[in-house]
This record gives sequence, C-alpha cells and structure tokens, in this order.
Amino acid sequence: MTRARAAIRSRVALSAVVSVTALLAGCSGSERSESATTSTTTSTDRVPVTDSGPAAPTPVQVDRIRPAIALLESTLGGPQRYVEVNATQTEVNLFVLRDGQDLAYVVRDGVLDPPPTDGAPYDGPTFAGADLNFVPTVIDVVVRNMQESEVVAFSATAGASGIEYIATVRTPKREFRVLLGADGSVLDME
Repeated sequence: MTRARAAIRSRVALSAVVSVTALLAGCSGSERSESATTSTTTSTDRVPVTDSGPAAPTPVQVDRIRPAIALLESTLGGPQRYVEVNATQTEVNLFVLRDGQDLAYVVRDGVLDPPPTDGAPYDGPTFAGADLNFVPTVIDVVVRNMQESEVVAFSATAGASGIEYIATVRTPKREFRVLLGADGSVLDME
C-alpha cells in the first residue's frame, strides 16, 4: 500500500470514527442537534432522521462519486486513470495515476482538495471514470441485510480482471469487506 493510500485509508477510518462519535453525541442528552431533527434523502432505504427517535447512521455517499470524478476531471483538464475511488459518510477519495504516481485527491462538500503528498510510484491496473458501471443503489442490499452493522465505505478498485466493488461493513465486533456486483448483488465476503 502506498503512503498516499495509507494516509487516505487512515483518514477514512478516522472519518468513520468521527461520524459515529458525532452521531452518538448528537443523540445524547436532552438537547437535540439540528441534524437530529432534519430529514435527509439518500440513495438507500434508510429511515430518515427525525425528532421522534434515534438518528440513523449517515449513509455512505455513493451518489457523490460520479460528481467528484467530474469535478476532478474538469479541474485536471480531462479524463484520468484511477487506481481506486471510494466514498465514506463525509467524503469521496480519488486515487489517480499521474506521471507514474498514485495521487490521492479528496472531495468534501463539493470542494476538491489536492493530494496531501507527492504520491508514490504505481504501475498496477487502473480504470477510467467512464468504466464505473455500478448502480446508485449498489450498497442497498448490504445496508438492508446486515443487522446491527453499518456500511462505512464503498470503493471501486482496479483489479487484474477489472473493477471490484467493495462495501466495508463495521459491526460491534469487527470490520469486514463485502465484494459486490455492479448491480449490488453480494459476490463474496471476507
């Protein structure tokens, strides 16, 4: 794993912890935060956040992957080659191959942040943004069927035989990955 990817993966894990911590903090005490009383619309079948009960976990931002790619490509002047793209509850991470380097860009709230490092050498498989063929509801089956768990990330990674779609799921006891088809079908779990 490259330094840039390791740094982003650490940020992804920290993002998930911050999201869960904020969620728990927002649901404690007699005062409810504004987020606990506002309804949200997502691409999943999650129950909206309401004032009548505990807040649902913030969904992974799968629907923001394509706009993040469009933003990056318009900023960089055209189509790029990707090593991985992933979405968490708070951001989209784009690992781009440029000049033989794996560079990590982050999009939060529609704003593109440049890579935090110079990147690391990479000569493995890549894909174009146009190659992504997952449906917007790709993680819905996992969200509905994983009791007492939360999908904390969705990623598309370049593999030797094409793009792999992976949902990262956290339970109270462990974290694991679910390999998905582009249509959201569950292919394997590890």
